[in-house]
Amino acid sequence: MRYQDTGELHRDFHLSTNGTISYVLEKYGEDFLRELFRRTAQFVYKDIYQHLKQGDTGALLEHWNYYFHREGGDFSLTEDADGITFHVKKCPAASYIIQREGKVPETFFLQVTLLNEGWSENTPFSIETQILGDTEYIMTVRRNTKVDELDKGFDVALQGEFARQAAQRVRDTVNSWGLKLPDVEPLVLDFGLGEFEKTGEVEFWIANENEAGYCGKFLFVFPGQTCPRHMHKEKLETFFIVKGKVLMCHDGREFVMAKGDVLRVETGTLHSFTGIEPTLLLEVSRPSFIEDNFFENVKIPIGGNYKP
Repeated sequence: MRYQDTGELHRDFHLSTNGTISYVLEKYGEDFLRELFRRTAQFVYKDIYQHLKQGDTGALLEHWNYYFHREGGDFSLTEDADGITFHVKKCPAASYIIQREGKVPETFFLQVTLLNEGWSENTPFSIETQILGDTEYIMTVRRNTKVDELDKGFDVALQGEFARQAAQRVRDTVNSWGLKLPDVEPLVLDFGLGEFEKTGEVEFWIANENEAGYCGKFLFVFPGQTCPRHMHKEKLETFFIVKGKVLMCHDGREFVMAKGDVLRVETGTLHSFTGIEPTLLLEVSRPSFIEDNFFENVKIPIGGNYKP
């Protein structure tokens, strides 16, 4: 529901919405409901989400203010060094449901929590939802002190002597080509499968600027080494082969890419590549978020498809 639309909203909308949520939760489960509200936050309320991704909370606060003023809610808004606190002292929707049904179902506040999760995903903000009572809750918006996806990458990357030696092998190979990699600590990845020489790659991140909207990385694969099949829901990316040759699998097709070749990969498109020879790729893209990796192999403990 876009509350900037003209016209009146019938209070029974809240009853029907809550009944629908309960039905979906029982019929399809919480994962399905979470995805439903993620899409609502990011597509129905696309303008709010895009502003949040750009580091701007204005559209979200305007939405909250407009809704609670229009519905006659009791609320307060405060901003300080810790963030933005939106205290709903009396939620009009919850109050109406109590008036009609006698109580607020457990599922009612789930929609608030899941919508806030969807809005904060892949943005510089976190939105915490704290339920205080049947009609009272607090939503706190905080700017993440450091949105550092590279740190999250290191959490899933190989460490220690093996990783150091693998990275040095890459640098030695690239140096032998008369090229120089950036002086950054690389991510040595085996994608959690424990078979680096078969499934893995080494990444050198140049930039990952969330608010500015761009990312740049060098990727390296050894012969026979595969970056496994996956896709991104947010990131559009373009690959450029700096040196070497890979077998690229893209959108159901297989083809060889060699030095100088370029490939644009749209969001939602499955892709993978395997080194035919030592290969250095340049990736330029929208900002990179670890959770925006959706691997076909659900055993890979990275991103949104992982099933432990």
